[in-house]
Amino acid sequence: MIIKNMPWLVSRRRVLILSIVDYSIILILFLILQTTKYINTNFLSINLLALSWLVVSYILDKYSVSQDDFNIYISKRLLRVINTSILSGVLFKFIIIFSSILNWNVGDGKWIAFIICTAFFSYLYEIFHAFIIKKYLSKDIEWISIYSNIEKGSLLSEPLYVKNNSYSKSIHKSKINQLTKLSNSKFGLIIEDINSFDNKEKTILINLKNRGYKILSLINWYERYLHRYPKEITNSNDIAGEVLINKEINSSQRIKRFSEFFLSLLLLLILSPLIFLIAVLIKIEDNGPIFYSQIRNGFAGKSFRIYKLRSMKVNAEKNGIKWSSLNDERITKVGKLIRRTRLDEVPQLLSVLNGDMSLIGPRPERPEIDEMLSKEIPNYQLRYLVRPGLSGWAQVSYPYGASVEDTKMKFSYDLYYIKNFSTLFDLLILLETIRLVFNLRGSLPK
Repeated sequence: MIIKNMPWLVSRRRVLILSIVDYSIILILFLILQTTKYINTNFLSINLLALSWLVVSYILDKYSVSQDDFNIYISKRLLRVINTSILSGVLFKFIIIFSSILNWNVGDGKWIAFIICTAFFSYLYEIFHAFIIKKYLSKDIEWISIYSNIEKGSLLSEPLYVKNNSYSKSIHKSKINQLTKLSNSKFGLIIEDINSFDNKEKTILINLKNRGYKILSLINWYERYLHRYPKEITNSNDIAGEVLINKEINSSQRIKRFSEFFLSLLLLLILSPLIFLIAVLIKIEDNGPIFYSQIRNGFAGKSFRIYKLRSMKVNAEKNGIKWSSLNDERITKVGKLIRRTRLDEVPQLLSVLNGDMSLIGPRPERPEIDEMLSKEIPNYQLRYLVRPGLSGWAQVSYPYGASVEDTKMKFSYDLYYIKNFSTLFDLLILLETIRLVFNLRGSLPK
């Protein structure tokens, strides 16, 4: 029931399975090696090692949810597990150093040999897992959408985004009788606008359902497979109702605020030496100001000021406000580096501390751009039902946007986040953000 209410988690069952297996491998190895007296350590240290392994594995895409081809990706998996071993070993070494300061006993286990054993068995299981899934358990459904009016939202308008999710084709509702000849074990139906169906067409749908066809609404299919809403129907009353009429999240919001405050404070302390170094480099490059501030719209549409490390030339907007573009000449040399790593955003942690922003949420926009987007995108103000964030579901799911169409797409992700908000969902987005930053992805315009 819990997973059913979190559709973004359903498609990550493979991530959960692989991480649980990895933890089990570490635990079993610990018990075996402890029994043979090969290592001398304790349960606390093993769990710290397991935590290091799981976090690094996720960041390096070791638990990739893509449909890996068994033959092609064997070497890629091996390289991934080697990288995971090295980085998790380094991370655990830092944990050992930190533990010694706190006088925690982590034993004198032979950690390098232990991590190598973990990597070996983890790699073998990944190969076995991929083979079993591909050979015996993979039973993809071919989805057929039934539309009445393409302009109201249809899978036909987004072929590039749906082709990897077993989407087969779209047919007009007038041809619904053709579906009675299909095998119900292979196909599923997506109903794009049930309100446009007459009683006869609804009867056919009911009969198809009774025959065993899987049937989803367009909104539910997008939620389950694309983890957002169709951008063409973000102006509909159905979408507004999905977001406005939502479960109470007061307790989750309090947990979110409390945890984000202390995490932001910790990040500022850890990153302060790096911020100082970047500030020096910015000053050396053109002797301009180190920080850049902007007014942004936030929770309930209220304005607030954010601060960023300056990544553009002085007076970069002398010719007016515009989105950044690929190979933007306004960006400085230091700016290119800090944008790729998103370090220019670090000062916004101050906005998280004072409550204007969250770590996770829709990205805040400038009032001038907000006003323009509100005219172009119906229901746009729904974004400000929650506090804006440093990162968000749209940012980890879609590349850097630099147009109204990109904003419409990101808005569809923002609405999905608002409706499905939870502490666990925020944690997933935070981990996805770390992975993107670590791999230098998602920070450049298309």
